[in-house]
Amino acid sequence: MRYGVYAILAAAAPALWYVRRFKRALDADISAANSRGGVADPQLRSELLRRLQIGGALCELPLALGALHLMAGGERRSFIAGACVSLALRLSYRPFTAKR
Repeated sequence: MRYGVYAILAAAAPALWYVRRFKRALDADISAANSRGGVADPQLRSELLRRLQIGGALCELPLALGALHLMAGGERRSFIAGACVSLALRLSYRPFTAKR
């Protein structure tokens, strides 16, 4: 079980690394929208949405690992831990928490 927790936490590392790039794209989109009077730049917005999709997929890695562990006969604790870590990661990609 101890290694399962380490594996779930290690599966969260790509999403945590990627959030730095996402925050840069989010800040660029917000500043472009502010400079254009509230109208988003279509190119920056499409880039932001693409990065949001990639980040969302990376956020699901701990949940997927917990589900695989559960299907392989592991305990439910690993699945619940994977779900909690995925939820925390998913909340870090919320677009409305950026600096204004």
